Parts: sequence; structure tokens; C-alpha cells
Amino acid sequence: MTRRFFSPPILVDATLVDTSLVDPTLVDHRTAPRAASEWVPPRPNESSRRASRLHRLRVPALVVLLLVLWIGLFGWAAQAPLTGVFQPDQRIHFSGSDFHVVMGAGVEDGRHLGINSVGAEHMALQARSFATPIDADAVRVLRYRLQDFPRTLELSFVFRRADQPDDVHTVTLPPAGGYPAYFDLSTVPDWRGRIVEIGFAEFPTAQLVPADIAFRPFSLMEAELWSPSWRG
Repeated sequence: MTRRFFSPPILVDATLVDTSLVDPTLVDHRTAPRAASEWVPPRPNESSRRASRLHRLRVPALVVLLLVLWIGLFGWAAQAPLTGVFQPDQRIHFSGSDFHVVMGAGVEDGRHLGINSVGAEHMALQARSFATPIDADAVRVLRYRLQDFPRTLELSFVFRRADQPDDVHTVTLPPAGGYPAYFDLSTVPDWRGRIVEIGFAEFPTAQLVPADIAFRPFSLMEAELWSPSWRG
């Protein structure tokens, strides 16, 4: 049987109903509309909470990934072996005062060596000889530090080998500043065998300034020879 309505159903706004006239025992509170002030937001489900936790972990994970990539990039640029140690296993430390002046003039200042003037051909040279030769293959990283080194001078590392004691081998070093600098001696073909002497030489940079005004006093602070490692 089909029931027809001759007028549309009447929709009653709950806010216009006088609740005092309604029997509370006849009202189903589970389906009764709530007032605007009683609205409670829906509780997040488990999937939304999991997504929120993943979003908070995204930034730390990205930082760790970038750090690993940068370390790998530096290791690749320095040709550090993947199985290498982080700190050098062997270090040979020299204070500046362990070197003696061969050319020029200098004075010891505690554990440092102050270079006050140059010698012949506007060149200064400091050297350190060894009674027991050093194995070049064991220590292939040079660490050095100079203070107040003028940019008008060129810095070189010099050494002698036991098999050629009369020959002096020279390697040009990067400019020295107030912080320690490093040089990979494994790239130098002559750095092999037994080393009987090392030193530093300074002379005016060619065609930069006149040789007679290129020199300014500086100090040799320290030098070290390291075995290969990620740090070196």
C-alpha cells in the first residue's frame, strides 16, 4: 500500500523546541542533537596518529641522511679507505722549538720557533734531523701550523732520504694560516723509504712583491706526521 502526503513533512528545529515540555525519559540522548557549545571534535584514529608521528620524524631523518652524505663525499674527495680508522694509529709530534734554523735567524719562544729574518737569497729554512730514520710509508699525512705567516711568502716542505742523503726533496705546501693545515704526502713520489730529515723553507713568492720587502716575522708552532686515517 502506498501512502501519499498532500503536504511536505514539517521539519522542526531542535533549538526552537521547549525542552521543558518534553518527557526526558522519551528522549534518546545518543541521537539527540547537541548544542553548539557542547560540540566535541572527533577523536583521531590510529592511522592519523601514525601519520603525525612519521611527520615529526621526517626532519631528524633528513638531517642524519645529509650528514652521512657529506661524510661520504668528504671521504671520497680525500680518497679515504672505507675500512680506514677515524683517528691516526701513529703520530709523530714536533714542536716548533724542535727545529733548528739553517738559513735566516730565529729565536725559541717556549715550544715555538720565531723566525725574525731571512738568509741568503731572501730565504729562510728550519730543519729537524733524526738519529733513527722514519718509515715514510707508515706516516703519509703532514699536519703543520704557523702563526702570522705572510701571504707574500711561499711555504715548502723539505726532506732527505737515507738512500740519497745529499739530495733535498721539496714539496710546495698550501698557504699556512692560524689553523692547522694538512697535506697528503702519499701523492709525492719521492716520499718513500727511510726519512732522515724534514724541514720547512720560506721564500718570496715570484712576481708578487719585491723580495726585499716580502718578509715579515712569523712563528713555526708545530708539525706532525700521521698514519693514514679519515681525520687526516
